[in-house]
Parts: sequence; C-alpha cells; structure tokens
Amino acid sequence: MALPRGTPKPQLAVFRDVLDSFPAGHFCPADLPMLARYADAAVQAAKLAKLLDEQGAIIEHPVSKRPLVNPAHAAYVGACNVMTSLASRLRICPSARIRQDAADLKPVPKAANVKRPWEKAK
Repeated sequence: MALPRGTPKPQLAVFRDVLDSFPAGHFCPADLPMLARYADAAVQAAKLAKLLDEQGAIIEHPVSKRPLVNPAHAAYVGACNVMTSLASRLRICPSARIRQDAADLKPVPKAANVKRPWEKAK
C-alpha cells in the first residue's frame, strides 16, 4: 500500500510508521483513505501543538487586548479527535486490538519473599 504521489513527507512518515507497526494483513486497500486522513490529522496535530507551545493556550485579542483562547486550541482538539476516531476504526489503538476476554484481569502469581505495602509483617 502506498499514498498517492505528491503526498508531503511528514504524512508519508506517519503513514509508514503506522504500516510498519502492524503485520502485513492488518490493513487492506480499502483502509488507505482512512490511513491517509489519520496521517494528515497526526501531522496537523503536531504542528498545532508546536504553535500552542510557542504562543500559549491564552493569547491577547489583537483589538480589545483581552485574554482570548487561542483558536489553534480548537483546531488541535479537532485533529486529536479525528486521530482518536480513526485509530479506533483502523484498530491501531490498543483498546481496539485487544479482545475483551483477553483483557480481563488475570491473577498475578505472588513473588516469593516479596511483601506488599498493605501486607502485615510476619
């Protein structure tokens, strides 16, 4: 699978990272548009996070000089929401890859001679 020619390098890097993180059969050609949008959203979120780090979440209104929530914050939240939604649908987030029965709590064997903070001394 490959993104169309002319795709910017940052999106290609995200796309490759995602593809290389999973076995060959995890994605099918029909997933390509969602993978491309995921890469777009990831790059946009990274750029907006950098902008928010530089400018801050609260900026000064250019005319009234009053404090104002940076408009980049809403765009950042939107990009993160797109990533979250697509990650779930593409099964690239851990919660989407784990079966419920495999995620149930299993008893952990007690290590020999290890005292837990809540256990009384013998």
